[in-house]
Amino acid sequence: MPQLKDRDPLLALARLDPALMHVIHASAPVRSLSPDQRIAWVVARQRDVISGDQLRQLGIGRGAIAHRRATGRLFRLHEGVFLVGGPALAPLAAEVAALLACGAASVLGDATAAWMWELRPAPPPAVHVVLPGVHRRRLSGVVVHTTSPLGGADIRIRSGLAVTAPARTLIDIAASSDQRAADRTVEAALARQLVSTTEIDAALRRAGSRRGVGRVRRALDQIAGGPAITRSEAERRLIALVRRARVPSPEANSRVCGFEVDLAWPAQRLIVEVDGYEFHGTRSAFERDRRRDADLLAQGWRVIRLTSRRIVDEPEAVISLLAGALAQRTS
Repeated sequence: MPQLKDRDPLLALARLDPALMHVIHASAPVRSLSPDQRIAWVVARQRDVISGDQLRQLGIGRGAIAHRRATGRLFRLHEGVFLVGGPALAPLAAEVAALLACGAASVLGDATAAWMWELRPAPPPAVHVVLPGVHRRRLSGVVVHTTSPLGGADIRIRSGLAVTAPARTLIDIAASSDQRAADRTVEAALARQLVSTTEIDAALRRAGSRRGVGRVRRALDQIAGGPAITRSEAERRLIALVRRARVPSPEANSRVCGFEVDLAWPAQRLIVEVDGYEFHGTRSAFERDRRRDADLLAQGWRVIRLTSRRIVDEPEAVISLLAGALAQRTS
């Protein structure tokens, strides 16, 4: 009875269902299905995409594949990879097709992985795939990045597909970005708790001298060496700065328009919020903060947001900003 081979392209689908073909061949109810019903059973698990190898395992020969293409039941996406049912692609179908076309060892990576981990707002124009060894085959709409074999720690399952882990993704996208962009992306990944500094450090060691390692290492060192202070400590430092600069003192942790705010100058209708990763680093917190700021603005208050890093590293600039904002309102 036929079973999956180690290099069957189905295994590229993030171990979506490693026993899929085995179940088809071993299950009497499934064996009783017609060829088209078997195809439908498989593509329901693969976003309407199927490979030629899988079709042949289902008993669909080359002639039958050609007939289905001629009658509009199969649409070629890549050599040996087809879309079933119509030309419109379902979400992530292009990514599934790229994995099937590149083979069982491939995983989604680089810019595509960054998008899937929500480190970039939109998918890249082409699907990016990471593949061990040399890949000479050109695929339309696919960018192949060759690398040494990836271990289990560098691969995760996301939306049912194999994708480079967040720490490895940071390294790969840093290879084609500048240091400032790498800093922002590493900070965003940490803020969203996609990855820890320990996981990034381990991924850097595994990556060796790969491009992007240096930029991520510098970003990590900067974060690790930065001001490790709490939000409340940052507020205390800011109040001390204000007092030394002899600008009007704020009210701390008061309520304004139903919101508890960090620092407020009621006479000047000015609020300062101290942002930290632990309270403001998630997507939901970002949305909540913007709604809150908009409500306060509608009621005549201005809101300035400061990070603990800026309070510690740029005290003169912070005081200049506050002094200007206070003078603007009172003039």
